[in-house]
Amino acid sequence: MPDAHILIVNPRDLKVLLLKQQVHWTLPVFPGNERHSEVNGITQAIRKQLGLRVHLLHCIQDHLRVYAAENLSANITPLNGRWFSKEELGSLDSEHSKLLAKHSIGKLLPITPPWARIGWFEKAEKWILEKLEKKGTPATGPIEHVKVWGLSCILRVPTDQGWAWFKAVPPVFSREPGLVRHLNKRYPGSVPRVISTNSGKGWLLTRDFGGRALCDFTDPAYWATVLKSYAQLQQEEVPYAKQLAIDLVIRGGLDRLESWASLLTESSNMATQGLIPETAAKEWGRIVPAIKQKCRQLAAYKIPETLEHGDLYCGNININDDGVVFFDWTDGSISHPFFSLDPFLNECEFSETDKEHIVSSYLKSWATYLGRDIEDITAAWELAKPLALVHQTVIYFRIKRSLQPEGRWQIGNSPENLLRKTIDAFKD
Repeated sequence: MPDAHILIVNPRDLKVLLLKQQVHWTLPVFPGNERHSEVNGITQAIRKQLGLRVHLLHCIQDHLRVYAAENLSANITPLNGRWFSKEELGSLDSEHSKLLAKHSIGKLLPITPPWARIGWFEKAEKWILEKLEKKGTPATGPIEHVKVWGLSCILRVPTDQGWAWFKAVPPVFSREPGLVRHLNKRYPGSVPRVISTNSGKGWLLTRDFGGRALCDFTDPAYWATVLKSYAQLQQEEVPYAKQLAIDLVIRGGLDRLESWASLLTESSNMATQGLIPETAAKEWGRIVPAIKQKCRQLAAYKIPETLEHGDLYCGNININDDGVVFFDWTDGSISHPFFSLDPFLNECEFSETDKEHIVSSYLKSWATYLGRDIEDITAAWELAKPLALVHQTVIYFRIKRSLQPEGRWQIGNSPENLLRKTIDAFKD
């Protein structure tokens, strides 16, 4: 796993900490994790080895993995360390100092997302500790960083009732805290238990729900049971769909899908923003009529729109002693319910026969709910399959557009790969 180089910045004077290693000054280096967003253990190691409390702001680059961090410990200089100004950095002969001198500190500290701003953590920490105290479960140790990237900041804090989890999301996902609060009231135990939310800031504080990820279960019967439970949640949300679309989630129904599919054909606009290659936009444009036709064919089956998770893969589902927990609702929308099956099946490493049985449990639940023949519902699912790819593609490009251009590397080639997969599906 790659090492994590930490650019620790003093918020008062923007000086940077370097450590003396033989004859060179270098950034502090700590063991990293496989993914740049996974930062569990890094802040603890910094506290233990350097005696500093820090907030990890964001990952500046991945090829030489460098994180920017805000120093929260005033008037402390670690052993063999020194705080350097930008002017001093330019005169040093080391790989790291040259990297820092090449970029202004201001550019390394972006305006967005909110948690990448100096001063954000102290406000979030104050809010977290106050909410835990109010609930009678005060923190019993320091807050730990678990995940930091352009789409979320996830922290955890120990209490006498186990971990409490804090999630901050950017404006594009700001409805998630309110949605989870709604689901927590209606389906306690099926989503994380909410301690507090601040929808204006995109903050969500929840209890630990434990258990194991569905990915760890190799018996397809577990997967079928989970999918049936999810279908029941969707069905119970049908009466609330219109209000949810107004208050808590984006409406992504079939008519909206037609409109969004058309937006991706605006090659000049999308290409100018660096969102999509012009050649791919033209290919997409050629399949838009087929997308619209399938949308209308699927609409004819009159399956009601309801809550759709948006990223229902096995890593966002845990099984504990009380049942199934669905979490990470950032991509939730009111849409066609069957669109959830695409990400779910992508991580489903079973035989085709087992997959058919798993999907069958879901479709049978819908057939019973609607009082329809299973053949009718299965035919609707066949139409929904390629449209689910369109739905996922729209989600990913919405995410990509929300990121600053210099931060779009964090989501890799997922949007482009989905675009290609969708184009190929409609070419067949």
